[in-house]
Amino acid sequence: MTDTATPRKRAKSVTFATPPPSRENTAFRTRTAAVLGALTLTGAYLHFYQSANNGLFQSLGEMVQADTFPVSKGKFKRVFTGIKPLDTYLTNFTPFFGVLTHAGDDSSYLFWLWMIGQFGVQWALFLLESLREGNKGSLASHVGLVGFLFQNLGLATVIPAFLLITTLTSTISRASSPTGLMNLLRVHSTDLNVLPFSFLLAYFFPTICMMLPYPAINSHSSWQGWIAAWQFFPLYTVAFQYLLGSFFKAVDQGKGFKLKSDEAKMVGYFWHARPLYIGALFICGVFHVNVLAICLLPEWLVDVFPIAGTYRNVSFASVFLPPVPLPPFETVSVVRGIHTFLIWDMFVSGAAALVWAALQARNVSSRTFGVTWVLKTIGYTIITGPTGAFVMAMWERDSAVVELLIEQAMKDK
Repeated sequence: MTDTATPRKRAKSVTFATPPPSRENTAFRTRTAAVLGALTLTGAYLHFYQSANNGLFQSLGEMVQADTFPVSKGKFKRVFTGIKPLDTYLTNFTPFFGVLTHAGDDSSYLFWLWMIGQFGVQWALFLLESLREGNKGSLASHVGLVGFLFQNLGLATVIPAFLLITTLTSTISRASSPTGLMNLLRVHSTDLNVLPFSFLLAYFFPTICMMLPYPAINSHSSWQGWIAAWQFFPLYTVAFQYLLGSFFKAVDQGKGFKLKSDEAKMVGYFWHARPLYIGALFICGVFHVNVLAICLLPEWLVDVFPIAGTYRNVSFASVFLPPVPLPPFETVSVVRGIHTFLIWDMFVSGAAALVWAALQARNVSSRTFGVTWVLKTIGYTIITGPTGAFVMAMWERDSAVVELLIEQAMKDK
């Protein structure tokens, strides 16, 4: 007589439910919203009031009306698409980045190199957040619109405002426990696989192309064309992500190993996302450390490193420290005005991202946010820049959720 086969038990799963926010979490979220609101107003002041009074807006307006393109003094390209309103729109932006990339000002150029890594990874992380299950249908999922806005109005104004609205409306920002966050943080594995390609094709490729020297590689016309094309990289990124993601999801439909429990899915997501966080941290570190090394390299070592030797007249202050943003404003050159504009872009948006990251850490557990978190964030900011610290904060948020779920599962055994 054979024994009746014992049915296989499904792995025990923590019941998914989003607990109501605790009083402490609600208070912390309110304080976060207040800080983000203050940063939004600060960014608007630094961008619009300061730039209107230090001569930047006036100088850019004169450049747009000029017969020749700034820096090169070649023909000003004013037709890119044949659609007059769109061409007029693009013409207003090409002088800004033309001066930035080819004006020959070492301090502003080094800051732009540093910003390529920091800003690019910041954008990639916002794209990742838009793909999370808990953000579907919310403002955070419409990151292409946010990208279009910050390309027009600047990071210092748009990013804090975006994170403020996300803080007040996002389900993820209101969740207050690992079980509440478990299903909300997950991203489809196909989207994770596609994201690096979307980022490289839409952001890095146009950035490199518009920085290629002319007339050695870029013609004068193609250089302006790449600057114009770069303005829409947020829309390219979203389009690539949607099209490639949809294609590979359709191809992979019904295939592959399916995880059953919510905990297993979260752990699977975490290990799948880990290489993305590592890559993002690497990009931040490479750009940050190299630019910082050039700024801080002692004079006796400059001759040893030929590349650093081409930037003898720069310092940490000339690259990273803006003038005091209080009236009366000193009239500055257009390249210095652009440089100052971008410094505040990165400082304010970077601070907003870290303030928002603190809320994400606090939502996991009171144990995941405290003095240690603040000290680690400062340390990573020094080593990898503010966006590198943002990467680590998001990575540790995901890691803390997984660790607490495993800890809870062990107790339930």
